[in-house]
Amino acid sequence: MSSEGNLDHQDFVPLDFYDDKDIKTVLLPDSAKTLPECAFTGCSSLVSVTGGHLEVIGYSAFYGTALENAEFPYAKKIGYNAFGSCCNLRTLKLPLAEELGNDLLYRGGNGTLSITLPVTLQIPQKPEPINGEDPAHAFRGINTETVTLTLSGNPENSPADKKWQGYTWKEILSSE
Repeated sequence: MSSEGNLDHQDFVPLDFYDDKDIKTVLLPDSAKTLPECAFTGCSSLVSVTGGHLEVIGYSAFYGTALENAEFPYAKKIGYNAFGSCCNLRTLKLPLAEELGNDLLYRGGNGTLSITLPVTLQIPQKPEPINGEDPAHAFRGINTETVTLTLSGNPENSPADKKWQGYTWKEILSSE
């Protein structure tokens, strides 16, 4: 890795950055397709990750980072808690996501957070509370009523009531 945080590895990003408090930016090679679990967990100074053609983002890959904007245009499978405790996150774009793990943003960005997901993504319905506890689901730990959701693609029947697949959102926008 260079001092700018550039990685030069084929196909996947190695796990040796776990809890690295000094890394601030990462430029992934275009050959990177898989980001393994916990790859940048605890990298509390990491604010920017660009490049790569990630298709798989592993479990807790960015847990506890300082990411502000995360755009992964090729990502299809996003693991459990991938962006958990990313309190600075303001934009999360996953326009080709096919599978979201539970607790995607648990204890992460709220308020000014904007999430982009494909309109075709099927998310399991939020389960009913068990003994007053909110069980794990894709959006547990974030207040969807304060978060803007953008649905990529061109839905035939765009949600008009700020609801999408059982979740209420502050605002739902559609993009092509």
